[in-house]
Amino acid sequence: MFDRCQASDASYANQEIHPVYAIDVIDATSQENLTGVWGDNFDMTYYLNQVGDTVWWFGMGPFRNGSMAQVFQGVATDGTIAGSWQDVPLATDVRGEPLELAIDAGRMHLTPISSASLSNRRWRKLYDA
Repeated sequence: MFDRCQASDASYANQEIHPVYAIDVIDATSQENLTGVWGDNFDMTYYLNQVGDTVWWFGMGPFRNGSMAQVFQGVATDGTIAGSWQDVPLATDVRGEPLELAIDAGRMHLTPISSASLSNRRWRKLYDA
């Protein structure tokens, strides 16, 4: 077997060089609309879309680990979002419940007001759509 870079030999100082052509840095901004990509304190990602007062999201865990996949639909009024979430079959558990979230004044953070299973989560806007 031909192993030009000797990857199978742990005693060999094997390094790979990967050129970087560009780095994009995308920061979230405070906007009237909550649409964008959000993350929580459990490393889950949420793709949120706000159409009028209706808020939708699809949330999922790290790629292909199956730890979480859910949808949410709610209505934003007076600094809160009231709705419900439901796991989808991509996740290991399939459950759901009502969820009410507080929207911070800068519209960059969401915190649960009422939730049995998501009370310890905090959402932060990562970047705009």
